[in-house]
Amino acid sequence: MKKTMIKLTTILCLFFAVSFSTQAQFMDRGDVLGSGGLYFPSGYTFIRAGVDFGVAPNVSVGGNFINVISGADGESYIGGRVTYHLGEAFGVRDDRTLDPYVGGQVGKVLVSGYGVGFALPIGLRFMFNDKVGAYGEYFINLNQSSSGFPNMFGIGVSFRFNN
Repeated sequence: MKKTMIKLTTILCLFFAVSFSTQAQFMDRGDVLGSGGLYFPSGYTFIRAGVDFGVAPNVSVGGNFINVISGADGESYIGGRVTYHLGEAFGVRDDRTLDPYVGGQVGKVLVSGYGVGFALPIGLRFMFNDKVGAYGEYFINLNQSSSGFPNMFGIGVSFRFNN
């Protein structure tokens, strides 16, 4: 896991070093934002891939796929989410690089006998330029016992595909 963290940190630093151009806007209708990262609940390491589609100013819908890569047998989770991007609420300028967000998610652990889970993703994204950014997110599971999924913190990279 230490090698994975070093690789991820190196990639983030490289993106940061080569990415000082125009700054990205928050999510708007028609925007497409992909992301991937590592999440660290107690005793496990998960890898996450997701996509968000802008459906209205500051509102996106999307989906996630999360897979356990260490600490347990390979369970996977698939879920859909709605996210509200809070930049305007915090008074961030139009040329902003920070994207604070909060959302709601519903999903299911695949293979095992767990039920449907409900969660609140809360995060902050920093866009290095109009295409590449990094994020940190805390994923609060509202029904851990029935969904089989823990609360967790994650970090990763984001890519804007349509600007």
